[in-house]
Amino acid sequence: MDEESLKMITLPVEALIFLFPDNGEIEAEEKEILKDSNFFFVEQIETLGNACGTIALLHALANKSTLLLEPKGLIQDFISKTLKMEPSERGMYLSL
Repeated sequence: MDEESLKMITLPVEALIFLFPDNGEIEAEEKEILKDSNFFFVEQIETLGNACGTIALLHALANKSTLLLEPKGLIQDFISKTLKMEPSERGMYLSL
């Protein structure tokens, strides 16, 4: 993320995705922050396997202020159906 590389990015930026290994030790405090926030968050449960990129894209799309998806598309349907669920429930729903 050096200055030269950042100059190559077309503005405005809608989302930035960082993928990194999780050591499995997400602090309770961090989970509480996510739970109490307005962010749409999907917990990557074990049965989803290596789905970090998919989940990152869901996060980017669902948390965008103006979601420009087909109203009856698969992603919009997933977001609408899971909006009131807990992050772990969303992960379980995604694994179905």
